[in-house]
Amino acid sequence: MTSCQRVAVALACLSVGCSSSDAPDGTFRCTMTGVRSGECPPDAPYCRREDSLCHATLVGACPPETTRECDPLTSCGCGPGQNCQVSAEGTHACVAAGTAVAGDRCSEQDVSVCARGLACVAPTGSNSGHCLPYCQTTADCSGFNSRSACISHRSGYKVCSEGCRPLTHEGCEREQGCVVYRELDGSFYTACSLSGPGGVGAPCNGSAANCQRGMSCVGPSATSTCRIDCSVGDGPCAGGGTCRGFDGEPAIIDGQEYGVCI
Repeated sequence: MTSCQRVAVALACLSVGCSSSDAPDGTFRCTMTGVRSGECPPDAPYCRREDSLCHATLVGACPPETTRECDPLTSCGCGPGQNCQVSAEGTHACVAAGTAVAGDRCSEQDVSVCARGLACVAPTGSNSGHCLPYCQTTADCSGFNSRSACISHRSGYKVCSEGCRPLTHEGCEREQGCVVYRELDGSFYTACSLSGPGGVGAPCNGSAANCQRGMSCVGPSATSTCRIDCSVGDGPCAGGGTCRGFDGEPAIIDGQEYGVCI
């Protein structure tokens, strides 16, 4: 269907009214790509990355010649109702696709709960995680979550980070904390990290996983210490001290700058 035909269908629906089944697959344009989008009608709920249009399925037809291993980005190489999953060792396998959408909880011991095109991702050391989209660039994650970034996964592929909420830890499991990270290009994103035992001032060897929930690991790796997370501009820290932004570029996410109590 051409763009002119799509416009004609949309105008016809506006003038006479259409049910969702009257709108052909690929009719409506959308912006939240790579996920089930509220912009799309019920019969074509998925916004595809390749054309930014609403479709009945998240991925299109596979090429005639597929590789021996399935493709986690498209699930090509798998049959209908299957999802391509990649293990931490890099093994590709077609598993039954589940119904859990991006952001839903999952366990790495049962990866079949996630829908097609999603991976069950848990922080290192934890089995509890979330269904997250495979991606190639951070732009692929924009439709999932504004705090998310396309990051490397231990499978060798890239996935969108959880895009959790700092300070409240919304989007992470109970034993995990929401941590602010810096991308190589200087931008910031959030992801869940397994929490550790380190309290304020404890050495953390460059990893927030060595700090208690609600803390970041700050400073050069060899001398880094755990510090309480805070929101810059919200006044003094509850336990005393001042909330100071991170060195270098301000860690601004969704209009809010984050830092640590000093």
